[in-house]
Amino acid sequence: MQIKKSVFISSLLACSLVFGSVGVVASNGIEKISASLNHNIKFLLNGKSWKPADVNGNELSALVYKGSTYVPLRAVGNALGANVDYDSKTLVISIDGSDSGIPYLDSSSGGSTSGSSSSSGSATAPVSKGLMSYPANFDAEKIADSDLRQEAVKLIKIYGESLASKSTSKFDAYIKEKAAPKTKDGLFTGHQFSINSYSELIKDTLNDNDAKTITAYSNTMKSVTAADLDIFENYKDEYTASFSFSFYPEDWNDDSGAYISFCFVVQDDGKYVLDYIFMG
Repeated sequence: MQIKKSVFISSLLACSLVFGSVGVVASNGIEKISASLNHNIKFLLNGKSWKPADVNGNELSALVYKGSTYVPLRAVGNALGANVDYDSKTLVISIDGSDSGIPYLDSSSGGSTSGSSSSSGSATAPVSKGLMSYPANFDAEKIADSDLRQEAVKLIKIYGESLASKSTSKFDAYIKEKAAPKTKDGLFTGHQFSINSYSELIKDTLNDNDAKTITAYSNTMKSVTAADLDIFENYKDEYTASFSFSFYPEDWNDDSGAYISFCFVVQDDGKYVLDYIFMG
């Protein structure tokens, strides 16, 4: 069987921007890679459809490399009110959120910034009873294979329930408890992003499929077990951490798989706090 799902990704997937498998780097610091531009990936900006473009109006696409998705940094920065600058002499990318900035081509400064970004800023998430967080020295591999694997199972089951009931209320309650709210300085993307993107996922899936297919697919999602999940991203550095899981049910096509990504950000006290969850 098959189910149709629209493919979309937020313009502010900070975790995806900084992650990528490390390969052999040449002595000059430059590594040649083989990547793909995925023109099928759509973007949401604050829950609304958005298309990144350069100063000439040329539409830009997401780049996929070893399971990580990279987006055009200048286009994203400018859309979010940040000024992005690249110094070709020092090879330094500067991101200033205090200025709206002016869009321009990366090549106009002698280089390209379509690769990575990170934040060294700090913030403290409001304390809530169920806020998902881990200490600075947590073991990423153990957490991914235990705690987060179980949370991913819960979310896939909730996904199935949302399709059956045509309601996102259960997911909304989950994410409001587990993830931090958005901060003024932009360090935390916040749970509202997860709510908006999840709502679009449910709406698109329901619109693209008939009732019989939705019922069968919903039942499949609700029957998932921890052993059914694959971990395809397990990353942690001094600023962020990201853990992604996938579920490809038998007797369904490849496009019917479920994808979940947990993205964490470090706050002032060194704890890794859940920023948002992306599902697709």
